[in-house]
Amino acid sequence: MENVIDLINNIASFIQYFATGYLFFSAYNFSGCLFREKEKEYFFVKSITASFIINAIATVIFSKTKWDQEYYFVTLIIFSCVIGLILGRARSFGWVNTLCQFLFRQTITDNIFLIMWNSVSKGHCLCIRFRKDGDTNFYEGQILDISDLYQDPIFRLKYYVIMEKDGSILKDYSRCSCAQMVVKWSEMKDIEIASDAWGENSDE
Repeated sequence: MENVIDLINNIASFIQYFATGYLFFSAYNFSGCLFREKEKEYFFVKSITASFIINAIATVIFSKTKWDQEYYFVTLIIFSCVIGLILGRARSFGWVNTLCQFLFRQTITDNIFLIMWNSVSKGHCLCIRFRKDGDTNFYEGQILDISDLYQDPIFRLKYYVIMEKDGSILKDYSRCSCAQMVVKWSEMKDIEIASDAWGENSDE
């Protein structure tokens, strides 16, 4: 029986001092389309630190509201996930970046693929021109969507054109909505990107 009690106490301590921070950063990275921390030791320290902060906030909330303590650990898990999702999404908000630039002289939206996808999802025309490895031809097209933002993003293009090095057209689907091209970011080189939204006075 004592072993069972010790196991329960260990699980409770794990949730309280590590798991909540781990869940927070997992939700934060997912919502912000960020790469996961590769340095395990660094991620371990960050998770413990975040767990301590979340636990302190939850303790204050429970002491002020007189909530039943039996819901404490469930609340910790839900709270860490929700806050992580909200803060991760907030990275892409224009006013958040404006505030960070004003206070810290730097931006926090550091995932160029997220910026591109936000532009496309809002209906802006985002075009890309590139060559492939081992191929002298040029490819031009409008970005339809971007997937797998975390690792090696996959681009789906429409209205695309394939041109030789001298500019002569090999294939022209610029007026055909039935043809699409799928290409990975790692396969591209000599990349040029243009958008009808860039250069405007907007929050993007």
